[in-house]
Amino acid sequence: MADVELPSLATLLDLPSAASDPITERILDAALAEFTDFGLRRASVDDIRRRAGVNRATVYRRFATKNDLVAATFQRWTLGLLAETAAAVADRPTVRARLVEGFVRCVLIVRTDALVGRLLTSEPEIFVPYLTTDGAPILRACREFLAAQCRELLAEGQTMAVDADAAAEIALRLAQSVVLTPDGYFDLHDEAALRDFADRFLGPLAG
Repeated sequence: MADVELPSLATLLDLPSAASDPITERILDAALAEFTDFGLRRASVDDIRRRAGVNRATVYRRFATKNDLVAATFQRWTLGLLAETAAAVADRPTVRARLVEGFVRCVLIVRTDALVGRLLTSEPEIFVPYLTTDGAPILRACREFLAAQCRELLAEGQTMAVDADAAAEIALRLAQSVVLTPDGYFDLHDEAALRDFADRFLGPLAG
């Protein structure tokens, strides 16, 4: 398949979950493994169904096209990353701490994720625009997600003198820059350095 479409994150979050039975889970596990090992273009439905141990009809009953399978795989992967980020910030008691941890976690997840690494290396022409020039939907959805984690503290009685959406977007734009252009004036190659940077420059946004 020559052309592979990456759906926007907003689209992914609106899709009904495809992981509804053990066989679908196996297919999605196999798809993620194939895409990670070989990229989106090289991985075929036949490769995926062999890894999952099912026949083509079983795959196509659940996913009519390869792009549908790509979308379902990215939905599952994305929701997992968001869940990991939510878990990482959940016990942080202040908006500042959640903003800092959200930044750190986003950078570390994307920087160390095997699928991201594969696509940035083998198919940057597909994946880099997904994060940059065509990245408004993913930025918006992630901003709303991180801002919501900060606003949860309102329900617990914490006063917030901060624009949570603005602070979240600034954090995510910085995270995007750190991931795509890691070398610069700041040495941000380890977690401690990322957290110190975020606390120093993002922390004040939370008041």
